[in-house]
Amino acid sequence: MEVKIFERGVELKRNNIFIGGVILILLVAGILLYNYFSKELTVGDVLEENYFSKEAAISVQKIKDGKIIPIQISEDKQNDLVRLFEDLKLIKSDERYPVLDADYIIAPKSNYSQKVYVFLDENIIVFSEKTSDSYVIQSKDFTQTIKLLLD
Repeated sequence: MEVKIFERGVELKRNNIFIGGVILILLVAGILLYNYFSKELTVGDVLEENYFSKEAAISVQKIKDGKIIPIQISEDKQNDLVRLFEDLKLIKSDERYPVLDADYIIAPKSNYSQKVYVFLDENIIVFSEKTSDSYVIQSKDFTQTIKLLLD
């Protein structure tokens, strides 16, 4: 009788260790997934490194009522835009945004197919050559700065 009680105690201890191990593995996996999906990125992490080079001219267009309107901006403002995008912090979003609902399209004139669509109200940018993935902008000043530079 005493041997059976001892064997049950060992069995319960093994079960507790197993359950504890599973819980620990799930906890570590959850932390790793959270860190992976909430990672703060920069524009350079998402796009090729010289996407907005300091020497490149930038094309800016405003989208209003479904119409695309070109905007002429000075070289100084273009340089300010490049600096703004260099320092921008982003977090990947799962949401999809129709590009014609964007407020602005910004692209280097040297490679116009690489557009950035800016959604001011949503605080989102979408990169066209990256399968339209959207990113939440982490800068609180971004919307105001874009409006100052482009309006």
